Amino acid sequence: MDAASVYIPTWEDTVAWARRDPELIAQLKTGYPRFFVPLAVNELAERLLTWTSSLPWRFLATEFRDELRQSLKERGRSAMLITARHHAKDLQRYLEKQLTRAFSENGSDLNEISVVVYPPQGAKEAKVAIQQRVADSFSTQDNKLKKSDVLSYPTGMSAISRIHDIISLYATTTTRTIAIFGFLYVDTIKVLSRIHGYECKIYSGTQSDLETLEEDLAAGLELCALFTEFPGNPLLGSVDLERIKSLSDEFCFLFVVDDTVGTSVNVDVISHCDVVCTSLTKMFSGGCNVMGGSVTLSPKGRGHWDMKRRLNDRYFNTYFPLDMIVMEKNSTDFEERVMEASQNAGHLADTLRKHSSVGQVYYPKGSQTQQLYEKYKRPGKGYGYLLSIRFNTPAAAIAFHDALDVAKGPSLGTNFTLGCAYTLFAHYHELEWAERYGVVEHLVRISVGIENERFLDEVVKTALEAAERATRK
Repeated sequence: MDAASVYIPTWEDTVAWARRDPELIAQLKTGYPRFFVPLAVNELAERLLTWTSSLPWRFLATEFRDELRQSLKERGRSAMLITARHHAKDLQRYLEKQLTRAFSENGSDLNEISVVVYPPQGAKEAKVAIQQRVADSFSTQDNKLKKSDVLSYPTGMSAISRIHDIISLYATTTTRTIAIFGFLYVDTIKVLSRIHGYECKIYSGTQSDLETLEEDLAAGLELCALFTEFPGNPLLGSVDLERIKSLSDEFCFLFVVDDTVGTSVNVDVISHCDVVCTSLTKMFSGGCNVMGGSVTLSPKGRGHWDMKRRLNDRYFNTYFPLDMIVMEKNSTDFEERVMEASQNAGHLADTLRKHSSVGQVYYPKGSQTQQLYEKYKRPGKGYGYLLSIRFNTPAAAIAFHDALDVAKGPSLGTNFTLGCAYTLFAHYHELEWAERYGVVEHLVRISVGIENERFLDEVVKTALEAAERATRK
């Protein structure tokens, strides 16, 4: 197991992290897995390098490398395109006889290798349990899901990436545009544009933007998909899912919702879209010690069976078995934890809005889009565990952040309260661009945990007092 966050306590430390300051980076023992290679992985790589360098075929790899270098020695040639398949086939032909002899003569070397067989006991059962738990949490009275409607992946971003497999049902050589509706997490856009080559057209996510989207579609804009979050991160705005679903049906594009922040406990989004992607790393796990993601297909979605067939045909289970076991154990009380964290977050949002140093609190309840959130909120459930704060002055934001005595670092959806200088983590090199969408540089985001309410009141009170002192200076 690895931590899914890292402790970066001060605003100054966060700036140093964003700049990749060598002095700070050298101190890190862990980090958010997508941006930090775990020390154990580095150690394994070094051991494998040592092991392979002592094997009898090392000289073969060296000879093949030298053969490729010979290709560059022709007079006047400084570079050359290497056809991977041709040279790989040459290598295979070259090695077949050599490896047979090498293994027969040096097979005793392999006796030193410890063999571990996966999956271990319980992994398959854990995978099924996770899928069933996700399906049950999404199901409503008139939209029942089966575990076969859920596919699990090693991370949330890998789940988003695999949606490409079904977007291709709607994409053509001329239709490669995806609408990004609302201010989505930046890596979602990067996966879609940089990895899969889609053109991403960004809409801010307001009602006015929805009208603009409708006008663009009527004027001939062709989309293969639209992605949104419900609610958005970090500004927690909500969009009209029913209206977007109606547009997706009329203009034939895939409608995808990321519900990581809202959770299937609090809101019913799957009845109003085609696909839901979820980072199970977050509140579904809560433990901050394992990663995972899921793609869930709505039985009401257009082309449900075609999408299910396409995903299953291209599915490879790369979810590490031990991670599945941990994820299953962590998620047994998913609903209870979401309710506790949501109640705590709502309470803190009320407290923060009353303070003179605070300019605005971004939280579904009390927001301009509260009515839209409530349109999809499940009866008796909450408004989520995430909130963001815009202070009246940068000094107040920094003082509050540094005085907030909770864990601080990237990620969200942990059982413990986790604060961060969100914009510095996610958009340090594009601050002006982020501000155009309302995500200001000195935004403080808090993922509220399941701690005792009295504890949370005390730490927030102390931080607000620090913000007030900074404002008076």
